[in-house]
Amino acid sequence: MLSLILHLSVAFSGVTLAVVGYPLWKGHIAPNGTYGFRTAQTIDNPALWVEVNRTTGFDLFVLGVTVAASCIVSYFAWGNQNRMLLY
Repeated sequence: MLSLILHLSVAFSGVTLAVVGYPLWKGHIAPNGTYGFRTAQTIDNPALWVEVNRTTGFDLFVLGVTVAASCIVSYFAWGNQNRMLLY
């Protein structure tokens, strides 16, 4: 049961990264002071903001999907055993 809880919590973190990255990747977030890759250059230049945040958002999305998928696969491969496998 503990293994399931641990795998689900890490998978949830991956889903959260993907959800946060998706709007940035698709260019839905305008320059602001709260959300996105914020530097003086990106806030002052909207074209640079979109380019940098699309790249960052895509990376976050891919990372999140990879983390979530890895957790699900590892749970079904090894997580239901009552021992820790370290290879």
